[in-house]
Amino acid sequence: MTANRQNPLQKTLKIIGAVFLLIGVVDLGICVFAYQTNLNFLETAISAPGTVIEMNRSSTGSSSSYYPVVQFTTNQGEIIEFQSNVSSNPPSYQTGDEVAVLYPEDTPEKARIDSFSDLWLFVIIFAGVGGSFTIAGMGMLFYAFYSQKIRTQRQEKLKAEGKVLITQYTETEQNTNLRVNKRSPYRILSQWHNPVEDKIYIFKSDNIWFNPEEFARDRTLKVYVNPDNYDEYYMDIDFLPELQKQ
Repeated sequence: MTANRQNPLQKTLKIIGAVFLLIGVVDLGICVFAYQTNLNFLETAISAPGTVIEMNRSSTGSSSSYYPVVQFTTNQGEIIEFQSNVSSNPPSYQTGDEVAVLYPEDTPEKARIDSFSDLWLFVIIFAGVGGSFTIAGMGMLFYAFYSQKIRTQRQEKLKAEGKVLITQYTETEQNTNLRVNKRSPYRILSQWHNPVEDKIYIFKSDNIWFNPEEFARDRTLKVYVNPDNYDEYYMDIDFLPELQKQ
């Protein structure tokens, strides 16, 4: 019976990768929308001089940031005050600073400070976050879907072209370097003595998500190796039973 050992790592990576990719695509969509909105705003906005009349402090926990409040006069003589959406610490402005203002003629209360951060920081943040999540998600999905295929191709090549060693079972260990859902997989270890070099080689199986000790104990195990590089090998563990799907 072929040992079809489920890999919780691949399942977890598929889920996390899909979530990351979704978050990334949504953030990139918001970025594109914000970018286009900015372009439309800049095409029709009217410029006016403004003055910082106050720095509003906002506290979150032990940290604080400061939002500039700006006053300006429209072409129609209307006095408008607005608070920037961008804060900083230390403050980017001081009360009394002169700033350039851009505003829509029909809705001057939606004015912005004419600065790179006020116009483009939001776009850059979502581009960075969206790009990072998208790349990470695609990477996880690629690994989850194709790592097994690549591993299988490598194993088939070793079976077809490699040298067969008959090795002796030595022990079963847990691979504590890998942990998924509070579980670590097992690996079968075997050894082979090269009489020409008088050297002992230790081989390890792929990860197995159940304890295979009772099936592997006292067995001889086939290991396919690259005759030019014994570090490139594959242990045949097809004798193990199939893990029942949960």
